[in-house]
Amino acid sequence: MAIWGIKRRVAAFWAGHTLAVLLIGAAPSYANVHQHPHNEVSAPAGVSLLANQYVAFAPLVTKQPFAQEPFRAELGPSDSASLNVKWSSVKRALHRDHSVLQHCRADASACPAAARAFLAIIERAESHNGRSRVAEVNRSINLSIRAASDKEQYGVPDFWAAPLLTFTSRAGDCEDLAIAKYAALRELGYAGSARPVKTRSPSRE
Repeated sequence: MAIWGIKRRVAAFWAGHTLAVLLIGAAPSYANVHQHPHNEVSAPAGVSLLANQYVAFAPLVTKQPFAQEPFRAELGPSDSASLNVKWSSVKRALHRDHSVLQHCRADASACPAAARAFLAIIERAESHNGRSRVAEVNRSINLSIRAASDKEQYGVPDFWAAPLLTFTSRAGDCEDLAIAKYAALRELGYAGSARPVKTRSPSRE
Protein backbone atom coordinates (compact mmCIF):
# COMPACT_ATOMS: atom_id res chain seq x y z
CA MET A 1 0.00 0.00 0.00
CA ALA A 2 1.25 3.49 -0.73
CA ILE A 3 1.32 6.74 1.18
CA TRP A 4 -0.67 9.28 -0.81
CA GLY A 5 -0.17 13.05 -0.57
CA ILE A 6 -3.42 15.01 -0.86
CA LYS A 7 -4.84 18.32 0.30
CA ARG A 8 -6.68 16.83 3.26
CA ARG A 9 -5.33 14.24 5.65
CA VAL A 10 -7.26 11.01 5.90
CA ALA A 11 -6.93 7.56 7.33
CA ALA A 12 -8.08 4.95 4.82
CA PHE A 13 -8.62 1.23 5.17
CA TRP A 14 -8.91 -1.50 2.58
CA ALA A 15 -11.44 -4.05 3.82
CA GLY A 16 -12.10 -6.68 1.18
CA HIS A 17 -13.24 -4.71 -1.87
CA THR A 18 -14.25 -1.67 0.15
CA LEU A 19 -12.10 1.40 0.76
CA ALA A 20 -13.28 3.01 3.97
CA VAL A 21 -11.98 6.56 4.16
CA LEU A 22 -11.88 8.12 7.62
CA LEU A 23 -11.70 11.88 7.28
CA ILE A 24 -9.43 13.07 10.05
CA GLY A 25 -9.43 16.48 8.42
CA ALA A 26 -13.21 16.65 8.84
CA ALA A 27 -12.95 16.47 12.62
CA PRO A 28 -13.91 19.46 14.80
CA SER A 29 -11.29 22.18 15.23
CA TYR A 30 -9.92 20.65 18.43
CA ALA A 31 -9.14 17.47 16.51
CA ASN A 32 -6.73 19.11 14.05
CA VAL A 33 -3.64 17.06 13.34
CA HIS A 34 0.11 17.56 13.17
CA GLN A 35 2.88 15.97 11.15
CA HIS A 36 5.90 14.49 12.91
CA PRO A 37 9.10 12.74 11.73
CA HIS A 38 8.86 8.96 11.45
CA ASN A 39 11.36 8.02 14.16
CA GLU A 40 10.57 5.45 16.79
CA VAL A 41 10.81 6.44 20.47
CA SER A 42 10.09 4.96 23.87
CA ALA A 43 7.32 6.27 26.10
CA PRO A 44 8.51 8.63 28.85
CA ALA A 45 8.63 7.23 32.36
CA GLY A 46 5.96 9.67 33.58
CA VAL A 47 3.26 8.16 31.37
CA SER A 48 0.85 5.66 32.98
CA LEU A 49 1.65 1.95 33.16
CA LEU A 50 -0.18 1.41 29.92
CA ALA A 51 2.55 3.29 28.11
CA ASN A 52 5.06 0.58 28.91
CA GLN A 53 2.96 -1.91 26.94
CA TYR A 54 2.69 0.10 23.76
CA VAL A 55 5.04 0.65 20.90
CA ALA A 56 5.35 2.95 17.91
CA PHE A 57 2.89 2.75 15.05
CA ALA A 58 3.13 3.62 11.38
CA PRO A 59 1.17 2.38 8.37
CA LEU A 60 2.31 -0.55 6.26
CA VAL A 61 3.41 0.35 2.77
CA THR A 62 4.39 -1.82 -0.17
CA LYS A 63 6.63 -1.21 -3.12
CA GLN A 64 3.88 -1.17 -5.76
CA PRO A 65 1.22 1.58 -5.88
CA PHE A 66 -2.32 0.91 -7.02
CA ALA A 67 -2.96 1.25 -10.71
CA GLN A 68 -5.15 4.28 -10.05
CA GLU A 69 -4.60 6.38 -6.92
CA PRO A 70 -7.67 7.81 -5.16
CA PHE A 71 -8.39 11.49 -4.53
CA ARG A 72 -6.34 12.51 -7.62
CA ALA A 73 -3.29 11.96 -5.47
CA GLU A 74 0.39 12.08 -6.28
CA LEU A 75 2.59 9.33 -4.90
CA GLY A 76 5.50 10.25 -2.67
CA PRO A 77 8.52 8.27 -1.46
CA SER A 78 8.48 6.42 1.85
CA ASP A 79 10.85 4.37 3.95
CA SER A 80 9.12 1.01 3.53
CA ALA A 81 11.59 -0.96 5.65
CA SER A 82 11.23 1.37 8.63
CA LEU A 83 7.45 1.45 8.37
CA ASN A 84 7.19 -2.33 8.16
CA VAL A 85 9.18 -2.64 11.39
CA LYS A 86 6.82 -0.22 13.09
CA TRP A 87 3.79 -2.03 11.72
CA SER A 88 5.05 -5.29 13.22
CA SER A 89 5.32 -3.53 16.57
CA VAL A 90 1.83 -2.09 16.47
CA LYS A 91 0.33 -5.48 15.63
CA ARG A 92 1.66 -6.72 18.97
CA ALA A 93 0.12 -3.72 20.72
CA LEU A 94 -3.20 -4.35 18.98
CA HIS A 95 -3.14 -7.94 20.17
CA ARG A 96 -2.72 -6.73 23.76
CA ASP A 97 -5.55 -4.25 23.37
CA HIS A 98 -7.78 -6.94 21.89
CA SER A 99 -7.08 -9.20 24.88
CA VAL A 100 -8.09 -6.41 27.27
CA LEU A 101 -11.32 -5.85 25.32
CA GLN A 102 -12.11 -9.55 25.39
CA HIS A 103 -11.71 -9.60 29.17
CA CYS A 104 -13.99 -6.58 29.39
CA ARG A 105 -16.68 -8.33 27.38
CA ALA A 106 -16.48 -11.26 29.77
CA ASP A 107 -16.39 -9.19 32.97
CA ALA A 108 -17.38 -5.53 32.65
CA SER A 109 -16.81 -4.91 36.35
CA ALA A 110 -13.05 -5.33 35.90
CA CYS A 111 -12.83 -3.26 32.72
CA PRO A 112 -10.52 -0.19 32.70
CA ALA A 113 -12.19 3.13 31.90
CA ALA A 114 -10.26 3.53 28.64
CA ALA A 115 -11.40 0.13 27.40
CA ARG A 116 -15.02 0.85 28.40
CA ALA A 117 -14.98 4.08 26.39
CA PHE A 118 -13.49 2.36 23.35
CA LEU A 119 -15.97 -0.51 23.56
CA ALA A 120 -18.86 1.96 23.77
CA ILE A 121 -17.87 3.35 20.37
CA ILE A 122 -17.68 -0.15 18.91
CA GLU A 123 -21.10 -1.03 20.31
CA ARG A 124 -22.68 2.12 18.87
CA ALA A 125 -21.16 1.37 15.48
CA GLU A 126 -22.60 -2.16 15.57
CA SER A 127 -26.09 -0.69 15.27
CA HIS A 128 -25.19 0.73 11.84
CA ASN A 129 -24.51 -0.99 8.53
CA GLY A 130 -22.15 -0.43 5.63
CA ARG A 131 -20.70 3.05 5.26
CA SER A 132 -22.77 4.32 8.16
CA ARG A 133 -20.87 1.97 10.45
CA VAL A 134 -17.53 3.35 9.28
CA ALA A 135 -18.85 6.91 9.60
CA GLU A 136 -19.94 6.25 13.18
CA VAL A 137 -16.46 5.01 14.10
CA ASN A 138 -14.91 8.04 12.46
CA ARG A 139 -17.26 10.54 14.12
CA SER A 140 -17.12 9.02 17.59
CA ILE A 141 -13.35 8.78 17.76
CA ASN A 142 -12.92 12.32 16.41
CA LEU A 143 -15.23 13.59 19.14
CA SER A 144 -13.61 11.50 21.88
CA ILE A 145 -9.98 12.51 21.36
CA ARG A 146 -8.73 16.08 21.68
CA ALA A 147 -5.78 17.25 19.64
CA ALA A 148 -2.44 17.03 21.45
CA SER A 149 1.09 16.82 20.14
CA ASP A 150 3.45 14.07 21.26
CA LYS A 151 5.69 16.75 22.76
CA GLU A 152 2.82 17.98 24.90
CA GLN A 153 1.73 14.51 26.03
CA TYR A 154 4.93 12.52 26.24
CA GLY A 155 7.73 15.07 26.08
CA VAL A 156 9.15 13.57 22.88
CA PRO A 157 8.93 14.62 19.21
CA ASP A 158 7.11 11.50 18.04
CA PHE A 159 5.25 8.71 19.84
CA TRP A 160 2.48 6.68 18.19
CA ALA A 161 0.10 5.31 20.77
CA ALA A 162 -2.11 2.23 20.61
CA PRO A 163 -5.86 2.76 21.13
CA LEU A 164 -6.22 2.11 24.86
CA LEU A 165 -3.33 4.41 25.68
CA THR A 166 -4.93 7.13 23.54
CA PHE A 167 -8.25 6.59 25.32
CA THR A 168 -6.52 6.76 28.69
CA SER A 169 -5.44 10.35 28.11
CA ARG A 170 -8.32 11.15 25.70
CA ALA A 171 -5.77 13.03 23.60
CA GLY A 172 -3.62 12.32 20.58
CA ASP A 173 -2.40 13.36 17.16
CA CYS A 174 -3.30 12.12 13.67
CA GLU A 175 -1.44 8.81 13.98
CA ASP A 176 -3.23 8.05 17.25
CA LEU A 177 -6.61 8.75 15.64
CA ALA A 178 -5.79 6.57 12.65
CA ILE A 179 -4.72 3.54 14.67
CA ALA A 180 -7.73 3.84 17.00
CA LYS A 181 -10.09 3.86 14.01
CA TYR A 182 -8.28 0.93 12.45
CA ALA A 183 -8.52 -1.07 15.68
CA ALA A 184 -12.23 -0.28 16.04
CA LEU A 185 -12.91 -1.52 12.51
CA ARG A 186 -10.99 -4.70 13.24
CA GLU A 187 -13.11 -5.26 16.36
CA LEU A 188 -16.17 -4.79 14.15
CA GLY A 189 -15.07 -7.62 11.89
CA TYR A 190 -13.30 -5.87 9.05
CA ALA A 191 -10.73 -8.06 7.33
CA GLY A 192 -7.40 -8.62 9.01
CA SER A 193 -5.76 -7.80 5.69
CA ALA A 194 -7.01 -4.21 6.00
CA ARG A 195 -4.21 -1.69 6.48
CA PRO A 196 -4.28 1.94 7.55
CA VAL A 197 -2.89 4.47 5.09
CA LYS A 198 -1.77 7.82 6.42
CA THR A 199 -1.76 10.69 3.98
CA ARG A 200 -0.77 14.33 4.28
CA SER A 201 -0.69 17.58 2.41
CA PRO A 202 2.42 17.92 0.20
CA SER A 203 3.03 21.33 1.81
CA ARG A 204 3.54 19.72 5.23
CA GLU A 205 7.11 18.55 5.71
